[in-house]
Amino acid sequence: SGGNTVDLAAYLDNTDAQDMTLTGNTLSITGDASTVDLAPYLDNTDAQTVSISNDSLIISGGNAIDLASFLDADNMGDHAATQNISISTHYMSNDGDSEGIRITTNGNVIASGDFFVGETAGSNSDAYISGRLYDWDNSSYYVDPNFQSHVTDLRVTAGVIVNTGGVTVSAGGITVTGNSIVTGTFGATGVVTAPSFVSTIATGTAPMTIASTTLVSNLNADLIDGLSSAAFVQGANNLSDISDASVARTNLGVAIGTDVQGYDAGLASIAGLVTVADKMVYTTGADVYATTDLTAFGRTFLGSATAAAGATTLGLGTTDSPTFTGVTATGNGSVGGTFGVTGVSTLGSDLTVNGGDIDVDDDKAFYFGGKTTTGSWRIVRSLTDLSFEQYDGAIWVQKFAMVP
Repeated sequence: SGGNTVDLAAYLDNTDAQDMTLTGNTLSITGDASTVDLAPYLDNTDAQTVSISNDSLIISGGNAIDLASFLDADNMGDHAATQNISISTHYMSNDGDSEGIRITTNGNVIASGDFFVGETAGSNSDAYISGRLYDWDNSSYYVDPNFQSHVTDLRVTAGVIVNTGGVTVSAGGITVTGNSIVTGTFGATGVVTAPSFVSTIATGTAPMTIASTTLVSNLNADLIDGLSSAAFVQGANNLSDISDASVARTNLGVAIGTDVQGYDAGLASIAGLVTVADKMVYTTGADVYATTDLTAFGRTFLGSATAAAGATTLGLGTTDSPTFTGVTATGNGSVGGTFGVTGVSTLGSDLTVNGGDIDVDDDKAFYFGGKTTTGSWRIVRSLTDLSFEQYDGAIWVQKFAMVP
């Protein structure tokens, strides 16, 4: 209004294979060499923007142009472009502001706002990413099923790379069918399930830190403090897997022959004995031991340093006068002092008396032969008389006598 009109019919070919471009103040359309100079319609200010609403072309601070008559009645609907569309550094925006979707020269698509899949918040739609999802400006990706009317998972077939920041999942879960690479810290308040966890951190930095001291069942680790399982003793092997048993015994202070006694059959026999007071151990065979009595007197006699000391302990010393109730000598006997017999003395050999006496009490006799052997003789002293008698098999018969 307030100006002239421009008839654009000549510039329309009513085909969908045409592109309209604006270079400077000149409007042109593909397939026609004619152009339209829009300079007279500009107010030459930088505060104006051109936008389109429905079928109207609107300039801020100015009028609007109804383009309905220039359309082919399908409002540029479902058509296939025959060439690339260039929007330079501009945005595809709902209100014409510098916001919305912008495509960079290298093909990256930038959305300045939130990105929704589905026309409504409750739509059950999926977003598929065949490449990688990068968090390049320290932001976070949220999958919050509480915001929706259904539970939705973030599924990535390739990988998720988070340089800084983090991935926060309020509920639901993250399902990664490929590899998930985390260069920072990965935190989870729930359960993280994966076929394997691979750390590429260099030696010197712990690849995993666990605060809990609770036992982890079925944890199969190749190294513990840098040592393999071969460095540890297996309980089921009962110490048979010790590489050097001798060194192990020395380290334990039980070296055989130095710290402890090795097995010995004799010692084992002694260990099986039951001992009480006044008993001694003796052998009954090779490495076989038993006990027998050993009184205090026996211990004293065994403690004698010499034979003479032992004889004195027995009361047979050179200064002792032992008394015997009966003596049988099978060899030669020599008595240097007085030899007194109060009972019967039988000699199996000769009795030699050198420089001493043989005293025979009254009514006692010397026997030559057995006392009950026929033909044996005896000399009987009766006060001052001596009677020579012979045994006839029943009684002793006097043969002759010596009377002073």
